[in-house]
Amino acid sequence: MTANGRQNFCAKDVFALVLGLWCALFQSISYGSQHRYNELDLKAAYIFNFMKFVEWPEERSDALPQINVCAYSGDPILAKLKRLESQRVRNLKVVLQVYDSAADVNQCQLIYLNVISAEKRAEILQAVKNKPVLTIGHEGRYSDDDEIITFFAKNNRLRFDINYRQAQQGGLQISSRLLRLARVSEQPQDD
Repeated sequence: MTANGRQNFCAKDVFALVLGLWCALFQSISYGSQHRYNELDLKAAYIFNFMKFVEWPEERSDALPQINVCAYSGDPILAKLKRLESQRVRNLKVVLQVYDSAADVNQCQLIYLNVISAEKRAEILQAVKNKPVLTIGHEGRYSDDDEIITFFAKNNRLRFDINYRQAQQGGLQISSRLLRLARVSEQPQDD
């Protein structure tokens, strides 16, 4: 195995370990030892870990006091995301905000788009286009997958795609460690 192969293997192991520990934390705090995780538990754990591997431009100038995670008021993931409010990412407090329309997402750093109408989704994506907002959705829910990160199922496992070009256009820096774990569309260009 080459040194690069060991580094790739090690990065995947570290991410898997962190995700596994986070899932274990969910289990011990909320459900007891007999609970099996559902898709919403896993998505919330992934979302938390995504925040660890994405850097917003405001962080570089210390202008970002907290990470506002936004989800639609009728989304069942809200209860799972609520648990993230006690967490910190790079010393930034995680705050959950609820939205009902595009007018409600102005202060969001991360928006989870899943159970809203296609029209509202299009309005929200247009409102945050080329802004430093990490948008996350689920493959097949709409006719396109215009979010920066898109969840998808493969072999009964939850995976994710990253649209690297969209992230760059918004000024988001995505760690190479996260990119190695993703199915990356719009690959990074070598300068």
